[in-house]
Amino acid sequence: MIEFKIPYLRSKGNRSLRPHSYSGLPQRSDYDIRNVEALRKTLTSISTPAPQSAPLLKLPVELIQHISSYLSDISTLASFSLTSRYLYHAIGTLPLSTHMDGESLPSTGRALSSTQSRPSRAERRERREILERAFPTRWYCAWCDKFHVQEATTSPKLFNYETKRACASFNSYLHDDKNEFVLCYHHVRLAVNRHLWGPEYGIGLDAFAYTSSPTRRTLWARKMDVSAILRTRARVVEGRFLLNATYSITIPTPSSAKLPRSLAKSLLAILPQILVGHRDSREPHTGLFACLDKALLSPVPKLGIVRLCCVCATDFAVDVYHSPPGKRNADGQIVGLPETLLRISVWRDLGNGRNPFDSSWRAHGEIGNGKEGFAQDLWRLAQLRPGAIKEAFEKEQEEQELKDESIKCWIWEQEVLRRGCKEIARL
Repeated sequence: MIEFKIPYLRSKGNRSLRPHSYSGLPQRSDYDIRNVEALRKTLTSISTPAPQSAPLLKLPVELIQHISSYLSDISTLASFSLTSRYLYHAIGTLPLSTHMDGESLPSTGRALSSTQSRPSRAERRERREILERAFPTRWYCAWCDKFHVQEATTSPKLFNYETKRACASFNSYLHDDKNEFVLCYHHVRLAVNRHLWGPEYGIGLDAFAYTSSPTRRTLWARKMDVSAILRTRARVVEGRFLLNATYSITIPTPSSAKLPRSLAKSLLAILPQILVGHRDSREPHTGLFACLDKALLSPVPKLGIVRLCCVCATDFAVDVYHSPPGKRNADGQIVGLPETLLRISVWRDLGNGRNPFDSSWRAHGEIGNGKEGFAQDLWRLAQLRPGAIKEAFEKEQEEQELKDESIKCWIWEQEVLRRGCKEIARL
């Protein structure tokens, strides 16, 4: 008879308890339990090492974006972006146009769902301004629909040294006769950005202070040589860019001591575009010819009344001064011929610089070969009265002069205190 020893039994499909006499597994003693608890406390007391910062994360955001521009494959760009949350927020996993326009996903081509509606024009403009403020070295161009680099040579006086872009001419511009001073849309935008957000976001108003060298111009209709000087200044008032241009012309008075009646028509041909031009027509500001003709024919000095152009938001005034006749010297010769000083001043409201298609900006630009009658700033003109632009410009200029004077006084006081402290230290 064969006997079998069964170490444990199964009952109703469940594992039964092992008998006490079975010694196949070692029994856990109280000493082992204490060792395990001590080991657990030791492991939990050890502090985790600080995460190491990747060298890539120390780079500027602009450089990271430049690196990502070479990653054409979407999957590669997504992998590069998702390496950290910092990179994800810096460049994202989708092109910037998708976040701005929101039409479809470029990787799948699927249109956005009904809950993901396309952002409105105001929302897209707000997002662009947020990005523009995030990267001070860039400015947004609505014509190209991209962010251009802000160059060190960005200035109306250095336009010939700037990078040539088609949008600079398509966005309209103002210029003098020699193209030594060319005011484009991006100059206005950068000046307003600096005024609103800080010095690193644009160019200062000193870039718009320009004085041309005396230029000899010939009036072909009258065969007369005149001397002319152009001066420009700019101010930002309540977020709007105001430009002041003054054109001074010295006219020699003939022996008859009377200027010819057709002189005003001859002078209009030599006036620069930045002074009298606008986009709606090839004619000067409305009423300028009548003011010029009346002032030149007046025998006494005449200070012109400020008038408002009916096409663009521009105040203008015409002033005329007559110098006294020359005196005779010891030989009986007349020294110093009489002259007439003609000064034409304009004050332009070029808008807020937010949109190059705004009529507040385009109404002032060069018409070129375009059609006439399609660039009036009627909405802005309905809110203005003659002389309002000039008053706003001069008020801002007075406040700026007072501020500069107070700064000079403060610097002088600090210098006096510094010198006084040195004298006391010597004693």
